[in-house]
Amino acid sequence: MPLQQGNEFIRARQYTSQSEEGTVFTVELVHTGLHAHKVFSSVDHPKIVHEIRDQIDAWDEQWRKRQNSTSVQEEPLQLSELDSLWQGETEKEVNLKSESLEEEAWKAREDQEKDIEEEAEIQLEAEVQEETDTQEPEALTVVSQQRVDAIQNILPQLLAQEISVEWERMKPFEDFTELPPARPSGTLPTEYPKEPDFRDYEFRPKLNLIDKTITPLKSKKRDKAYRNFQIAYKKWREICEMIDKENIERKERYAQEEQEWEKAVEAWKIRKDAFFNKQEQEHAQIDQLREAYYNKESTAILKYCRMIMEKIAFPAGFPIDFKFEYSRHDHCLMLELAMPSIEAVLMQKEEEQLALEVSDAKVHLNDGQVITLYNTALCGISLGILHALFQSDQADAFQLIRFNGWLASIEEESGNEIKESVISLHTPKAEFMEVKLSDEDPETLFKQLGGVTHTQLQALKPEEMAEAEPEKENEREAPQKEIIEQHESDNLVAMPWEDFAALITEVFEHEFNVAGGEVTLIKSDSKRILKAVAFDPDPIRGGKIVIYAQRKRKKVSLPVLQTLFEHVTEMKATKGILITTAEYEEDARAYVRDKPISLLNGKHLLSLLDKHGHAYRIDFQEAKSVE
Repeated sequence: MPLQQGNEFIRARQYTSQSEEGTVFTVELVHTGLHAHKVFSSVDHPKIVHEIRDQIDAWDEQWRKRQNSTSVQEEPLQLSELDSLWQGETEKEVNLKSESLEEEAWKAREDQEKDIEEEAEIQLEAEVQEETDTQEPEALTVVSQQRVDAIQNILPQLLAQEISVEWERMKPFEDFTELPPARPSGTLPTEYPKEPDFRDYEFRPKLNLIDKTITPLKSKKRDKAYRNFQIAYKKWREICEMIDKENIERKERYAQEEQEWEKAVEAWKIRKDAFFNKQEQEHAQIDQLREAYYNKESTAILKYCRMIMEKIAFPAGFPIDFKFEYSRHDHCLMLELAMPSIEAVLMQKEEEQLALEVSDAKVHLNDGQVITLYNTALCGISLGILHALFQSDQADAFQLIRFNGWLASIEEESGNEIKESVISLHTPKAEFMEVKLSDEDPETLFKQLGGVTHTQLQALKPEEMAEAEPEKENEREAPQKEIIEQHESDNLVAMPWEDFAALITEVFEHEFNVAGGEVTLIKSDSKRILKAVAFDPDPIRGGKIVIYAQRKRKKVSLPVLQTLFEHVTEMKATKGILITTAEYEEDARAYVRDKPISLLNGKHLLSLLDKHGHAYRIDFQEAKSVE
């Protein structure tokens, strides 16, 4: 079909197919004069149209040059050119296919050429309308390719940062730059002018011959000269008195300036000493912090982790709000981190916004793709932070990290701020450091380590929780029976096992539902052990919790706790809880001292029941049949 007016050499045909990305448009383009053939395929129809136009313009230029050359028409068709157009075929086969496309395939579809050309024009108009049309069946998010690349490169950029605490470089070694006060420059006293002398020439009478011969004239000039001397002498005395006064004032002023200078020097010395004393104190504090950190003191470990977080260069625009806690008995670091919203992750920078003006730089994302990209960002940030913390732990102070990321939002009804857990991971240091974080995408790595994201938390149904428990022999579902009213017997060890299991289940559901968590039963076997898994959304102490409940009269022995700890490890849970109506053997209590397991005895159980409105008691004499 002619795609360009006046060009009888261009032929094209179009196919459509479906894929996971959407409708795939395939266009075969042929120039019968040049024997050129090219196939265009993409889900972006406007992009195909743009490429076809460029190709047609290029072929037209080639064809004009060939027509203007007298020798080109006589040259045979180059086999190398045909091989690039029809791969793996002989020259004869190529010529046959070219003739077939021109004489048979294209002629058979001449009736469709006009429709295809009109469809291309409609698609071009749709390209312009796409950005302004808000009534599309599925709203797409338009972002720049630069933003997509930046999100996908969050983890590599964080891994490339060399994060460490260099204790000596933390110490300030600065000079005291303030100069000492300048000493006042004293001036010499003013000297007296030359004292007048009546023998000076200016005071001598000027006598001529007549004056010398006439005595009265001579006496008159001598008297006048003497009077001039007296006047000059008097004036000199007055000047000397003024000089004396000024010298005295200058001396007193200089003495005062000297005193002020000495005081300023003393103050300067005090500031200088304080400056260096402060440096020494800071040096001592850093040395104390380092010593406390290597001694694995909780406060020092938390300060050290905060220093690491402050050294990490996070992506621009991401909120940095975090909180650490440390559990000394199991050497566990707990991190609560505010995660960026989807809007913050997809927010365009200025250069990325400019790039959106170029059609080739646009990426259209549906809701699922946006969530995938958002999870990539969250997992990348989380893994990058955990890597920085584990790698920079010089004293090997913590052996595992319980990480929870939360997202703040405003509740529509109350207008209050709420925090929702969107990502969580509990990972031992040894297991984390064995993973090559550069081998897979962040979300895949996060799942391999046992982490869960917000979408996983919402989709985690009881059946899936049950599948997370490794299957063992004789496992069966525990009875899900609600205890709405007080049982006929208020003795826990006397009621039927099924009622006891349902009561414990109800209590734990109430306990965790208050904080937005959930409890899923796994099994209740013949050994009278109720097993459940709870999820606590608390950002610091929450996570996955394995719960065992056992009704016994004898003390709980070590094997039960060993089984519970194995279960906690298999499920990568945050902790385990064992609750019993009796007490625990000493070796059992010693076993859990360095493990994330909490032991609740009969008194604890009664207190928990009372908290949720159930008044029960434990009387072994009354129930002699209890095992």
